[in-house]
Amino acid sequence: MKYPIIKIMDNNCYPKLPEIISENDEKASPEVMETLKTLMERDYSDHTKKALFLDIREFVRWYEGEYGERFTFGRIIRQDIIDFRESLKRLGRAVATINRKLASLRLFFEVAVELEYIKKNPVHGVKSLPSQSLSPKWLTHQEARRFMKEVEIRDNIRDKAVIGLMLYAGLRVGEVVRLRDDQVHIAQRSGHVLIAHSKGGKTRKVPLVSHLREILTEYQSRRKQKPAGSETVPFLFPWRNWPMMDITVTKICEKYSELSSVPVHPHRLRHTFAYAYLASNPWDLVGLAQIMGHSDINTTSIYTQNRLEDLQERIENMPV
Repeated sequence: MKYPIIKIMDNNCYPKLPEIISENDEKASPEVMETLKTLMERDYSDHTKKALFLDIREFVRWYEGEYGERFTFGRIIRQDIIDFRESLKRLGRAVATINRKLASLRLFFEVAVELEYIKKNPVHGVKSLPSQSLSPKWLTHQEARRFMKEVEIRDNIRDKAVIGLMLYAGLRVGEVVRLRDDQVHIAQRSGHVLIAHSKGGKTRKVPLVSHLREILTEYQSRRKQKPAGSETVPFLFPWRNWPMMDITVTKICEKYSELSSVPVHPHRLRHTFAYAYLASNPWDLVGLAQIMGHSDINTTSIYTQNRLEDLQERIENMPV
């Protein structure tokens, strides 16, 4: 007997939205479908929606494999969530990953409660795993120089602009790819990008350093030098009639990461910007939060935490 699983379906729209189907093409219960649909309609970034979707899918697959029965809301109890958490621990999943999956399930069942498909959230009361907060990984000055050297040598102005907006302005991937031409404002001695409807639905202005202004000015100038009659789209980094996809940014970073032998992913560039800002403006968490688009100053404070490498170095230097 086959039970429902979750797959990502291409519904020919942007971004791709998830749908639950069974292995034998019989759709899952309307309640589960409606709950997931409602959750995905919330004002989350595409990256967050994808993470939510994959976490829920993993739980559904685990539950059906563990109990050999169809996933339905009425059959899920608190102990199921605890057992799922413990199975992830046995698999050696990172504490942060396990806690994120619990948070995803909490939201999923929260929506089911709101829709009155269940009376109470089975995730309530299930404790997250404790963890010691360390700073996010970022590039040292030497690593950033090695990485950017490969970008400069190849002189791909689009790649320079994409990477520059993350490394020199701290933008998220989703903010970079959805940036429009009219949201870039550059004057002779100043400039900013207007980030509209970013994570949490906020709008903010992000100042641009002179080096980044030069890159963006050159990029926009080259874009305008197109043959007469060629189609134009409003996005700064277009892909046909759509904005560039997030995966394209990831592949750009992977390309120069391999060339420079410096492990880089897009969010690591954003982290690097945050540390560079605090290095030049010690303890200006309020200013950094404004630039990064954080609604909670506690989120920004992670950049004041110690890196694991720093703690290791201090331990090694301790007198025995």
